[in-house]
Amino acid sequence: MVKYLQDHGAAFRYGVTVNNVEFELTAGKKAARAIVGVDENGADFRIQLTDNDMVYITNGSMTESSNYDSDTTPAVGHAAYLRNTSLRLARERVCSGVPPK
Repeated sequence: MVKYLQDHGAAFRYGVTVNNVEFELTAGKKAARAIVGVDENGADFRIQLTDNDMVYITNGSMTESSNYDSDTTPAVGHAAYLRNTSLRLARERVCSGVPPK
């Protein structure tokens, strides 16, 4: 799948952290306009997007946000980060299914 997408112009970057996807919300349209994060060398980056770009967002998975614990020690990990990302997207009314106030 990766090779197919690369052959058709898709770009893949590994070892980066995406901190935000900025959206433009207008009547009847939700469009990602920028991806903001930190690259594999620790430098901040911002990728400007156009209407011709496609962005796929996954908010992690059940296994990605899970950690081990014991009877005496709670699990620690990035579950809060994943939860905050979902909440931010909902708060910014980016997610489908968020009813208007």
